[in-house]
Amino acid sequence: MVDETVKTWFFKKRTVFLLGLVVVFLSSVIGGETTGLDGDSSVFYDTVHTILAEYVTSSTSSEASNVSSYLATLYSSGDFSFYYVSLVVDKNDDALTRYQQLGDSIPAVYFDSGYTMVDGDPGSLDPYVESLNQCKSRIVHDLDIKLVALITDGDKIYVNITLINNECCGGAVYLGHLRVFVVEKTSQWTDETGKPFRYAMLDYVINSDVKVVYNNPKTLTAIWDTKGDVEPEDLMIIAAVYEEEQGQWFVTDTAAATPAHEIVDTVITSGPTGLISYRDVTFMWHASFFNGYLYPYTYRLTPIQPNWSTWGLDTFKKYVGLDEGSYTFMVKAKNQYGEVDTTPAERSFTVGLSPPHLQIVKPTKGLYVNSRLLFIFPVTVTIGFLNVEAEASDESGIDRVEFYVDDELKWTEQLSPYEYTVWRSSGSPGKHTIGVVAYDNVGLSSNDEITIWKLF
Repeated sequence: MVDETVKTWFFKKRTVFLLGLVVVFLSSVIGGETTGLDGDSSVFYDTVHTILAEYVTSSTSSEASNVSSYLATLYSSGDFSFYYVSLVVDKNDDALTRYQQLGDSIPAVYFDSGYTMVDGDPGSLDPYVESLNQCKSRIVHDLDIKLVALITDGDKIYVNITLINNECCGGAVYLGHLRVFVVEKTSQWTDETGKPFRYAMLDYVINSDVKVVYNNPKTLTAIWDTKGDVEPEDLMIIAAVYEEEQGQWFVTDTAAATPAHEIVDTVITSGPTGLISYRDVTFMWHASFFNGYLYPYTYRLTPIQPNWSTWGLDTFKKYVGLDEGSYTFMVKAKNQYGEVDTTPAERSFTVGLSPPHLQIVKPTKGLYVNSRLLFIFPVTVTIGFLNVEAEASDESGIDRVEFYVDDELKWTEQLSPYEYTVWRSSGSPGKHTIGVVAYDNVGLSSNDEITIWKLF
């Protein structure tokens, strides 16, 4: 038999859904606009949201240690999607003011701003689990929070929040209140037993009303200065949006972020790589755009541009008439806080327009005795040793010239003149092939060969 509570819950959800469909239909017929809290109805609702627990406490409360332990246990379990803020009222004025808005009990935990609450030390986790389950089942307006927190200038926290109203349809408006808490993950304040509080509120980054129109995200930014009093890495930013329901304000959704140093990452999106056969090249690049900020860039092309360019907003660079050779293009961005990409994007390429010129100039056709030409002959014939000479040149320069006898590498010469003596000590009579391969400084190669008849 189905529990009556469960049946009632499903009935309410179905009723809300059907009412929503009716509103959509009527809006389309009469051309009216639906609203979030600014009107009679809102059309679509979330059935899942992240819960906020606001824990009112003090450093002198005898029950604080147990309540803190309950919350820490539930939070670390991962069984519920929630964050919590410890409002240590005798240590922080903002926490005291927020406590006065919530109620008059210490300690007490207000879930979703008092949708449910647990007063004092209940002696077990059960009341907290029940409260979290009730909040988990709430149907709230469909609002998304995107939160980014960055450590800048050493000890300042840059916060960017984007609120997205997913309520249909055009013109729908969400009216609410945004609280962005700065909390210390391991607090400098301790309870009566000497145990540090967790996620203790230090300040508000933002505390204001918000209006979010459907299909028109609302972005807010702020900078919070630690003033050197706390470690940025030990902070967390918790943002919660509250909506009014029949004269009370409850949490619509919650998001959190741990401040981190922004990694400035530059990416080359277009440009040559590897071996190319043209002189004009163009590079294009970008870095991630954050909050509409246009990054300045600096770049260079080694070896012809050893120094970095001046900073500018250009995202492309063209180089014309490059000589043959190897090049590396590098570019890096700088964010709005002066932090520079520590690993510039780079791309290497080689301009190779044509292979090197190569020719075997000795021997030619004729009879040679110990490398001395005796007379011209229809083929090349040699007696004794033979000096092989080659000429090689290229715009980029010659890296090396290799000499082969019957496809076997015998000698590598890196400096002109390019010469090698074959059969200085011995050599079998018969037909042989002398091959020469030249490589230029960009990796292109040419080859030449000659057939020689060796008598003895």
